[in-house]
Amino acid sequence: MLLERSAGVVVRENTIADVVGGPGNNGHGGAHGANGGSAFGVALWDFDDAVLGANSVDTLVGVDGFAGQGVTRGPVGEGGAAIGFSMRRGRGLVLTANQVRGLTGGRAGTNPHHAIFCPRCPASGRGGPAIGVELVGSRDVEASSNRVSGLLGGAEPTSGSGVGPVWALHVDEASRAVAVDATNTVEGSSFVFFDGGDVELTDVTVSGHPASNLGGVVVRNAVSARLSDITVSDWVEAQGHPFVAYGDRGTVGDPGLTAFGVRLMAVRSVRLERVRVHDLRGGHGGLGGGGGGPVVGLRLEDCDHVELDDVRVRRLAAGEPDPEGEPGVATGLQLVRTNPVTAVRVLADDVDVAVNFGEGTDLVRLANLTVHDVTDGVVADEASLDLFELRDSIFSRVTGVAVRNHEANGPVELSYCAFDRVETETNGAVEIDEGTILRGERCLDRADEITLAAGSACIDAGTPGAQFCGEEPGGEACRLDLGHLGGTAEGQTAQ
Repeated sequence: MLLERSAGVVVRENTIADVVGGPGNNGHGGAHGANGGSAFGVALWDFDDAVLGANSVDTLVGVDGFAGQGVTRGPVGEGGAAIGFSMRRGRGLVLTANQVRGLTGGRAGTNPHHAIFCPRCPASGRGGPAIGVELVGSRDVEASSNRVSGLLGGAEPTSGSGVGPVWALHVDEASRAVAVDATNTVEGSSFVFFDGGDVELTDVTVSGHPASNLGGVVVRNAVSARLSDITVSDWVEAQGHPFVAYGDRGTVGDPGLTAFGVRLMAVRSVRLERVRVHDLRGGHGGLGGGGGGPVVGLRLEDCDHVELDDVRVRRLAAGEPDPEGEPGVATGLQLVRTNPVTAVRVLADDVDVAVNFGEGTDLVRLANLTVHDVTDGVVADEASLDLFELRDSIFSRVTGVAVRNHEANGPVELSYCAFDRVETETNGAVEIDEGTILRGERCLDRADEITLAAGSACIDAGTPGAQFCGEEPGGEACRLDLGHLGGTAEGQTAQ
């Protein structure tokens, strides 16, 4: 269904199924292969005010790309896209209770002369993308209660490195607010991607196996981003690949792809609340010495004015390296060239590095952090810190260093923290308020190693003063609990 230059459009309760893209016409003849044609479910282009509700799009397939025909170097055909809903250059869109499933991008074309006449020529193109909902150059969009599942990027038959990208929701060149709320669910081979504008993303769950190294939820080049109640989890085995919970095996000698749960790039104002990332894994290293693919629960790079509240990252694992390759690293929270940062109520459990502050990050306030079962806790080896306050936190089962800061940085100011089963508490420029530190106390409950145990010494052991205690009881005499549940009604407090 294609509607162009329309206004006041209402599309409801339609079922569109078993669509195959038409013949591609993007080739140039000679040495150039043509791209495969794309398949669309519903397309609205150049529209004003549209409502799409309770529609179902099922089984779209992009056409395979065509082979290069000559012996000279040139591009070969890319697979056609499979796009459930395509909204381009529009204003005023309500998208609610729609379902997209079973989209497959076209296979990439191949160059039959690759090995014989031109070893340096590209052997194949890129597989076609699979996109659940595409919003390009649109504004004033509200999406709620939509479901996207079963997307698969087109295959690239030669090395596997050109598999088509997969986007459950792709927003490009958007302006003004894009609001996604009320339980939008993404399952299988999918992630959410925004480029530009003001982003509001609420109540979204992403799970499955994206064949890409971007991430579960990605926002870049935006004026502002407000993300809340986000869950990214459970990357599962992908068809045609060795067991890789996220990412792909690297080509010969290359590392596996990096897995990102939530990734923000070049956003001028950021607020993240109630973000959950768990059970992700990087791609396996390629044969011939490829390293294991890293995994990062939450990464912010080149962002300004960042506020994080209630972020929980658990059970991340780097991909398996080739026997001759280097192991990857699983990082809970990573910040690069991002300032200033205020983060409260952060949990990092069962990762290699809990929090990593990279280059260009210099103003940080971190409170109510729980670090459990890690190699290293808070690491600032590459940062250029001027101010770093760390308080009201728990470090438990750390086999390396709990807090590590480069000697040339301004010191980490550490207060009201507990160290339990920690190999090395601090290294580098760290100033400790010794009178506020607990050592050797088993703060966390033995059953889950996350909540505070009954009678724990970490109850009411944090910063005093009602202004810090949030939802905890206690009035003016309140003392904050340590760890990521401090200041919340969920936390266990002394009677």
